Amino acid sequence: VVKTVGLREVWFFGMQYTDSKGYSTWLKLNKKVTQQDVKKENPLQFKFRAKFFPEDTAVLLASYSVQAKYTDYSRDLHRPGYLTSDRLLPQRVLEQHKLTKEQWEDRIQTWHEEHRGMLREDSIMEYLKIAQDLEMYGVNYFEIKNKKGTELWLGVDALGLNIYEHEDKLTPKIGFPWSEIRNISFSDKKFVIKPIDKKAP
Repeated sequence: VVKTVGLREVWFFGMQYTDSKGYSTWLKLNKKVTQQDVKKENPLQFKFRAKFFPEDTAVLLASYSVQAKYTDYSRDLHRPGYLTSDRLLPQRVLEQHKLTKEQWEDRIQTWHEEHRGMLREDSIMEYLKIAQDLEMYGVNYFEIKNKKGTELWLGVDALGLNIYEHEDKLTPKIGFPWSEIRNISFSDKKFVIKPIDKKAP
């Protein structure tokens, strides 16, 4: 379905069906349809739906980390609190969503259970597939100040240099692709970017 529609973010979507008890359930892609509790209808009915939304991406990434570290979830081995010592979520996510440690663990565990049978290498690959499309992926940030003393961020990535306002690391205030940079120099704490276009700011 995702190939036909042309979606890149395949991990956001899934096929849903109504099971024999009347509950909406996600189709497990690592099992045959006949091995799942799908209502015996003709034709079989599935709904293509968003499985989770971008704000849940941090939880999904955490669950792949957990699968890579602990392998398959086991109720006997992975007792409540088994993720207490792991730093799995960014601080900004923890601050944005006011959930308890137990609630976070419960959400991550739900996805951990879904990854049953996934090899460590595959977990890492799935993690990277998602991470590479995130806005801040591959950017190293450095705190800087301009001539006026305003605090800013300098973001360095594979495409070039970007200057960000201190409160917003996502939207560059100004950008310098590598192909448009003539020279970079620094002396003590002074950092100068010289673009090829002399009229550029």
